[in-house]
Amino acid sequence: MKIPDGATSVVIGVILTLAITIALAALVLLMVPQMPHLWQEPDVPAIFKITKIRHTDQYERMTFESRVTLKNTAKTGYQNWNLYAITYVNGKKIPAEVPTLNAYEQAADTHHHGVQVLEGEGAEGSRAKGNAVWTSGERLAIDYNDRTIQPGDSVTIEIYDATTKKIISRDTYPHAEESNQEKMMELYLSRQGA
Repeated sequence: MKIPDGATSVVIGVILTLAITIALAALVLLMVPQMPHLWQEPDVPAIFKITKIRHTDQYERMTFESRVTLKNTAKTGYQNWNLYAITYVNGKKIPAEVPTLNAYEQAADTHHHGVQVLEGEGAEGSRAKGNAVWTSGERLAIDYNDRTIQPGDSVTIEIYDATTKKIISRDTYPHAEESNQEKMMELYLSRQGA
Protein backbone atom coordinates (compact mmCIF):
# COMPACT_ATOMS: atom_id res chain seq x y z
CA MET A 1 0.00 0.00 0.00
CA LYS A 2 1.40 3.37 -0.99
CA ILE A 3 1.33 6.27 1.53
CA PRO A 4 0.13 9.52 -0.01
CA ASP A 5 2.77 12.30 -0.14
CA GLY A 6 0.71 14.57 2.15
CA ALA A 7 0.65 11.92 4.89
CA THR A 8 4.45 11.57 4.84
CA SER A 9 4.83 15.31 5.42
CA VAL A 10 2.54 15.15 8.46
CA VAL A 11 4.52 12.25 9.98
CA ILE A 12 7.83 14.02 9.37
CA GLY A 13 6.39 17.22 10.85
CA VAL A 14 5.27 15.41 14.00
CA ILE A 15 8.67 13.71 14.39
CA LEU A 16 10.51 17.01 13.92
CA THR A 17 8.23 18.77 16.39
CA LEU A 18 8.83 16.05 19.01
CA ALA A 19 12.60 16.12 18.42
CA ILE A 20 12.73 19.91 18.81
CA THR A 21 10.57 19.78 21.96
CA ILE A 22 12.78 17.10 23.53
CA ALA A 23 15.95 19.04 22.63
CA LEU A 24 14.56 22.24 24.20
CA ALA A 25 13.48 20.37 27.33
CA ALA A 26 16.97 18.87 27.62
CA LEU A 27 18.54 22.34 27.33
CA VAL A 28 16.27 23.69 30.06
CA LEU A 29 17.16 20.76 32.35
CA LEU A 30 20.87 21.38 31.74
CA MET A 31 20.47 25.04 32.68
CA VAL A 32 18.59 24.44 35.96
CA PRO A 33 21.69 23.50 38.05
CA GLN A 34 23.34 26.69 36.81
CA MET A 35 20.51 28.78 38.31
CA PRO A 36 20.20 27.73 41.97
CA HIS A 37 18.00 30.68 42.86
CA LEU A 38 15.07 29.51 40.72
CA TRP A 39 13.70 27.34 43.50
CA GLN A 40 14.91 29.38 46.45
CA GLU A 41 12.67 31.70 48.36
CA PRO A 42 13.41 35.27 47.19
CA ASP A 43 12.50 37.01 50.45
CA VAL A 44 15.52 35.80 52.46
CA PRO A 45 17.01 38.89 54.12
CA ALA A 46 20.64 39.98 53.75
CA ILE A 47 21.45 39.98 57.47
CA PHE A 48 25.12 39.23 56.83
CA LYS A 49 26.05 41.60 54.00
CA ILE A 50 29.12 41.15 51.85
CA THR A 51 31.02 44.42 52.23
CA LYS A 52 34.16 43.60 50.30
CA ILE A 53 35.91 40.98 48.21
CA ARG A 54 39.68 41.34 48.16
CA HIS A 55 41.84 40.00 45.36
CA THR A 56 45.12 41.68 46.42
CA ASP A 57 47.56 41.18 49.27
CA GLN A 58 48.39 43.81 51.92
CA TYR A 59 50.78 45.48 49.44
CA GLU A 60 48.00 45.78 46.82
CA ARG A 61 49.64 43.19 44.54
CA MET A 62 47.16 41.05 42.59
CA THR A 63 47.21 37.62 44.21
CA PHE A 64 43.59 36.52 43.56
CA GLU A 65 43.32 36.15 47.33
CA SER A 66 39.54 35.50 47.32
CA ARG A 67 38.92 37.02 50.76
CA VAL A 68 35.26 37.88 51.43
CA THR A 69 34.27 40.21 54.28
CA LEU A 70 30.77 40.04 55.76
CA LYS A 71 29.10 42.37 58.26
CA ASN A 72 26.28 41.54 60.68
CA THR A 73 23.69 44.24 59.89
CA ALA A 74 21.05 42.88 62.28
CA LYS A 75 20.34 44.44 65.64
CA THR A 76 21.00 41.11 67.36
CA GLY A 77 23.94 38.76 67.71
CA TYR A 78 24.18 35.19 66.44
CA GLN A 79 26.12 32.28 67.90
CA ASN A 80 28.83 31.92 65.25
CA TRP A 81 29.48 28.26 66.04
CA ASN A 82 25.85 27.51 65.13
CA LEU A 83 26.09 29.11 61.67
CA TYR A 84 27.41 27.62 58.44
CA ALA A 85 27.86 29.04 54.96
CA ILE A 86 27.25 27.88 51.39
CA THR A 87 28.93 29.88 48.64
CA TYR A 88 28.01 30.34 44.99
CA VAL A 89 30.29 31.91 42.39
CA ASN A 90 28.54 33.00 39.20
CA GLY A 91 25.49 30.96 40.20
CA LYS A 92 27.41 27.69 40.79
CA LYS A 93 27.84 26.19 44.25
CA ILE A 94 31.55 25.90 44.97
CA PRO A 95 33.14 23.06 46.96
CA ALA A 96 34.20 25.26 49.88
CA GLU A 97 33.25 23.82 53.25
CA VAL A 98 32.38 26.34 55.95
CA PRO A 99 30.67 24.07 58.52
CA THR A 100 30.94 26.72 61.24
CA LEU A 101 31.61 30.45 61.36
CA ASN A 102 33.64 30.11 64.57
CA ALA A 103 37.35 30.47 63.75
CA TYR A 104 38.52 28.17 66.54
CA GLU A 105 36.13 25.36 65.65
CA GLN A 106 36.82 25.79 61.90
CA ALA A 107 40.58 25.52 62.54
CA ALA A 108 40.05 22.45 64.73
CA ASP A 109 37.99 20.78 61.97
CA THR A 110 40.59 19.02 59.82
CA HIS A 111 38.05 18.10 57.14
CA HIS A 112 37.38 21.58 55.73
CA HIS A 113 38.42 22.25 52.14
CA GLY A 114 38.36 25.36 50.01
CA VAL A 115 38.70 27.74 52.98
CA GLN A 116 42.06 28.75 54.41
CA VAL A 117 40.94 30.69 57.48
CA LEU A 118 38.08 32.51 59.20
CA GLU A 119 38.95 35.76 60.92
CA GLY A 120 37.53 38.96 62.33
CA GLU A 121 35.66 39.81 65.50
CA GLY A 122 32.54 38.00 64.22
CA ALA A 123 34.44 34.69 64.09
CA GLU A 124 35.96 34.93 67.57
CA GLY A 125 35.00 33.40 70.89
CA SER A 126 34.55 30.04 72.52
CA ARG A 127 31.36 28.02 72.68
CA ALA A 128 32.44 26.67 76.09
CA LYS A 129 32.84 30.20 77.48
CA GLY A 130 29.60 31.37 75.86
CA ASN A 131 31.24 34.30 74.07
CA ALA A 132 31.21 32.90 70.51
CA VAL A 133 28.75 35.51 69.27
CA TRP A 134 28.77 37.49 66.02
CA THR A 135 27.27 40.71 67.32
CA SER A 136 25.66 43.56 65.42
CA GLY A 137 28.12 45.63 63.39
CA GLU A 138 30.97 43.12 63.64
CA ARG A 139 32.79 41.82 60.58
CA LEU A 140 33.87 38.32 59.67
CA ALA A 141 36.18 37.36 56.80
CA ILE A 142 36.24 34.06 54.93
CA ASP A 143 39.57 33.53 53.19
CA TYR A 144 38.87 31.06 50.38
CA ASN A 145 41.67 29.27 48.58
CA ASP A 146 43.43 31.64 46.18
CA ARG A 147 41.76 31.99 42.76
CA THR A 148 38.41 30.67 44.03
CA ILE A 149 36.89 34.06 43.17
CA GLN A 150 38.09 36.11 40.20
CA PRO A 151 37.64 39.88 39.77
CA GLY A 152 34.21 40.50 38.24
CA ASP A 153 32.64 37.29 39.58
CA SER A 154 29.20 37.38 41.18
CA VAL A 155 29.38 35.88 44.68
CA THR A 156 26.40 34.74 46.75
CA ILE A 157 26.82 33.64 50.35
CA GLU A 158 24.00 31.92 52.18
CA ILE A 159 24.19 31.59 55.95
CA TYR A 160 22.23 28.78 57.64
CA ASP A 161 21.29 27.96 61.22
CA ALA A 162 22.91 24.57 61.92
CA THR A 163 20.21 23.54 64.40
CA THR A 164 17.22 24.11 62.12
CA LYS A 165 19.07 23.77 58.76
CA LYS A 166 17.12 26.84 57.61
CA ILE A 167 18.59 29.73 55.69
CA ILE A 168 18.69 32.99 57.64
CA SER A 169 20.66 35.25 55.29
CA ARG A 170 21.56 35.56 51.62
CA ASP A 171 23.59 38.29 49.96
CA THR A 172 25.03 38.64 46.47
CA TYR A 173 28.03 40.81 45.61
CA PRO A 174 28.45 43.07 43.82
CA HIS A 175 25.24 44.67 45.00
CA ALA A 176 23.00 46.03 42.23
CA GLU A 177 23.73 49.70 43.04
CA GLU A 178 27.49 49.04 43.22
CA SER A 179 27.39 47.14 39.93
CA ASN A 180 25.71 50.12 38.25
CA GLN A 181 28.33 52.49 39.69
CA GLU A 182 31.14 50.26 38.42
CA LYS A 183 29.59 50.17 34.92
CA MET A 184 29.25 53.96 34.88
CA MET A 185 32.89 54.35 35.98
CA GLU A 186 34.05 51.96 33.25
CA LEU A 187 32.03 53.91 30.67
CA TYR A 188 33.49 57.21 31.93
CA LEU A 189 37.07 55.87 31.84
CA SER A 190 36.59 54.33 28.38
CA ARG A 191 35.46 57.75 27.08
CA GLN A 192 38.43 59.45 28.75
CA GLY A 193 40.81 57.03 27.02
CA ALA A 194 39.16 57.51 23.61
